[in-house]
Amino acid sequence: MWNESRKISGRKKENEKLKKRSVVIPDGTPSIPPNAYKGYYNLKRVTIPQTVITIEEGAFDGCRCLDTIVLPNMLKNIGEKAFMSTGISTIEIPASVGSIGKDAFLICTKLSTINVAKGNPSYSSIDGVLFNHNKTRLIKMPNNCQISNYIIPNSVTTIDEGAFSFCKNLQSVEIPDSVTKFGSYCFLNCKSLQEVRISETGVKINKTVFEGCDNLSENSRNIIKQRNAFPKNK
Repeated sequence: MWNESRKISGRKKENEKLKKRSVVIPDGTPSIPPNAYKGYYNLKRVTIPQTVITIEEGAFDGCRCLDTIVLPNMLKNIGEKAFMSTGISTIEIPASVGSIGKDAFLICTKLSTINVAKGNPSYSSIDGVLFNHNKTRLIKMPNNCQISNYIIPNSVTTIDEGAFSFCKNLQSVEIPDSVTKFGSYCFLNCKSLQEVRISETGVKINKTVFEGCDNLSENSRNIIKQRNAFPKNK
């Protein structure tokens, strides 16, 4: 049976979430728990101490007013969806980070740059785009990246799931023959994407790769169809 006092308590907690504008995480804290600040829609500033080595899954999910974040120099792990749907515009990944979870920066509509510190043995960045260290995996182009015509480096063999999803400024992309693996929804809802330069032959591409790319040129559509990628209803 529904408990009325629990209902009131729940409302109070939600109201506290909406009132919170800034958070100072205590020094000595080793990790930020899963979903710790999820839904704190008006949270704008967070101070993270240098003692934090892990930011767990969904820790800041939905903090849409959170526009800047400074990650501690000894941080090792960023969990899945840790900064999903936040308002951050740039983020600096320290050299200590060895793990970034899936969708950590998904639907960050203001995020234009992901920079990785020199000396990081696991990750790297070029022009604000996130790669693994050896640049064989393209992990994430930020949603608000200002590059409109993008040439994927020849070192890349894998494009991660959702790597270019919701990139609103992307108008054309050149995909080299070195790419042999396409994650699902790579270019999901790239509404400005018009031209895809890719060879007509090669590995088959999942039909979800270009889902929601409604403004592709006829030529690009035909080439993609040759690779068995385009949704059947297009």
